[in-house]
Amino acid sequence: MKKPLIYIFLFLFFTVAGNAFSEEMSVVIKEAQIRSAPSFLGKIIEVVPYGRRLEILEKTKDWVEVILSGGTGWVHESALTRKKVVLSAGEGVGETGASSDEIALAGKGFNAQVEAQYKEELELDYTWVDEMEGIVVPTEEIVAFLESGYLEYDLGAE
Repeated sequence: MKKPLIYIFLFLFFTVAGNAFSEEMSVVIKEAQIRSAPSFLGKIIEVVPYGRRLEILEKTKDWVEVILSGGTGWVHESALTRKKVVLSAGEGVGETGASSDEIALAGKGFNAQVEAQYKEELELDYTWVDEMEGIVVPTEEIVAFLESGYLEYDLGAE
């Protein structure tokens, strides 16, 4: 009679201990694409916003498996940080927000204002750059292209 009780205790202990040590990471890009497989060719199953905390199941190469409301998915580790992201002052206590260097770097992005300044000062024409930025190729078309050229790809590889 004592052995089943010990097994129940051990099961509960490891379940609680496992949950206490579960790892979470924060999204550090505007929107992280959660995919069905650890590959950029994996189908996008969910998009999560900057700052969202995701519970980590496992890591494979540069991909991290995360828990979603409807199951699990994969996100490239470059979209995540171990830091807890604070979105704005007073919004909660976090380990850290963005550093002043990170804010300065983000502010140097190539936006419409910077592009207009370059066009004016350097007389550059961004028409074709703007055209190319607007091109979106669906994943299904990329896969079809790969298959039509007899190229091999592995959804589990990089």
